[in-house]
Amino acid sequence: MPNIIEKVIAFITRPSQNSLELLLFEHPQAGIQIPTGTVEDGETPEAAAVREAAEETGLTSLTLRRALRNHRRDTTSSRACD
Repeated sequence: MPNIIEKVIAFITRPSQNSLELLLFEHPQAGIQIPTGTVEDGETPEAAAVREAAEETGLTSLTLRRALRNHRRDTTSSRACD
């Protein structure tokens, strides 16, 4: 059985004139990022997205508006490329 690690991405937006603004932050070593992380044991992907966003941005009043999709990929196989 493959070891599946669930990951989440949080797209945090706010209204702006005629559009939406997307929250990005700059990590000292990794550059510009969107909040992402791993779903912990017993946690839903939705709860993980809110938790990771709060941990990585410092925002304390976050509400999940919509879960866009749940995608799983088996990363246990590998192949060599020339």
